[in-house]
Amino acid sequence: MTLILNILDKHKAYWFLADGSVIKHNHNFALLRGEEKILQELDNFLKKNNFELKNTKNIILLAGDISMTQIKVITAMVNALGWQLDIPVSANFNYQGDFETAWQKNSKMLEKIKCFVPLQVEYRHEPNITASKKQYDFIISK
Repeated sequence: MTLILNILDKHKAYWFLADGSVIKHNHNFALLRGEEKILQELDNFLKKNNFELKNTKNIILLAGDISMTQIKVITAMVNALGWQLDIPVSANFNYQGDFETAWQKNSKMLEKIKCFVPLQVEYRHEPNITASKKQYDFIISK
């Protein structure tokens, strides 16, 4: 089975289990502060569907409109899962909502990969860096 993490935006995501070209199970969840919820949702999803992570053949990450920090953390999670299970991983970092096309494209890429190769983060949005508005209780002096 293929495990798919589909991140639609900064607030909504899905886990899918696919067998070949058929989605067998899905689980949607809210992305709240702290990406550790993604792994908890995965655990809940797998338990609910009586599926063990070790039976996963590959992992696909479809990342939509999310921040640079989110993309780095989530890519690290996917890489850690792929490395632990020694399975191929694939990603679309510029996913725009056509799930079927993105899923099939990544599935074809995974057919060529036989073992774990870490994903490299790609961020294609303009940076949105702002100055901190936090007031500090100290003064930096020379």
